[in-house]
Amino acid sequence: MRFLVLACAVVAQSACALHAQSVSDVLPSNQRQHDFGAVPKASKAEHRFVLNNPYSSDLIVQSVRTSCGCTTPTILDKVIKPGESGAVLAKFNSDRFTGEKKATVTVTLSQPQYTEIQLNVRGYIRSDIVLQPYEAAFGSVPEGAGAKLALELNYVGRGDWTIKEITCPFSFLKANFEEVSREGQKVRYAIEVLLEGSAPEGYFENQLVIHTNDNRLKTFPVHVSGKVDKPLQTAPTSLALGPVKPNEPISKRVTLTSKSEFSILDISSEVAEIRFQAPTRPSRAHMLQLTIAPKVKNALDPDALLDREVTGKILIKTDLSDTAAEIPLSFSLETDKLAEISGVVP
Repeated sequence: MRFLVLACAVVAQSACALHAQSVSDVLPSNQRQHDFGAVPKASKAEHRFVLNNPYSSDLIVQSVRTSCGCTTPTILDKVIKPGESGAVLAKFNSDRFTGEKKATVTVTLSQPQYTEIQLNVRGYIRSDIVLQPYEAAFGSVPEGAGAKLALELNYVGRGDWTIKEITCPFSFLKANFEEVSREGQKVRYAIEVLLEGSAPEGYFENQLVIHTNDNRLKTFPVHVSGKVDKPLQTAPTSLALGPVKPNEPISKRVTLTSKSEFSILDISSEVAEIRFQAPTRPSRAHMLQLTIAPKVKNALDPDALLDREVTGKILIKTDLSDTAAEIPLSFSLETDKLAEISGVVP
């Protein structure tokens, strides 16, 4: 009997150790807290806690709850597949509260085993600073176009309060500021956030940091986000023709779209002859029938003969940009036809 009790205790202890390890694999302990720092009144302050699924079955996020109304938690991914990641979003309600606030967010997992994970958030909501708009949200911007946003910051407090600098998280973002007025304890600044044309394609999100001469709270963040889109979208995004005969054309349909009307100037490729009927009028969408004939001279390149495959690009020039849009193109060459043309026996 004593042996049985000891055995059960060992099994229970091992199970607890395994459970603790599994929870750490889902979310390491050093990633279960977030400090928003000092944030302006009514500003956007959010943090994503990333959950990983180390199990062989689905991880189910059953519910979330908070200890304080200053923070609103949201389940972004209720079902997380094995080996994948999901998130729980914690939003700091800076529009409804002021001063130092903190909350415990409890995340309940129902599968593959019942578990509760506690997350801690905190921050200081500044009532002396109001930012309009409360974030730098660029939305969608065409690649290469660049954009700029104007924000207004109002401060009430110290008469000598000043902005010293604004640091940006990306090299393609710049922020300038100018003092507009100062009356007693009220100061107003104009802030301009610039998105340069060098910004890479894709979504970006982070925080600008405003540095001040306030020794009590020297910095505070401003949420910044946006999405850089290619000026021209192509469907399909790539063309794989499979086995083809040199010099024999293949017909493929391609759709080109943009947010503004555009004209097609030329379509070409270094590995194939491209023929098409150019639209006569500008439009935001063009559906083209391309006739693609692989070039024999490229097929006779020694490397191409060895691999029996050719890769290249279809270049599409429009009046949207000086840079041509690209569609990757690939095909393999039929060996017997290649031999007939080149006189080489494979």
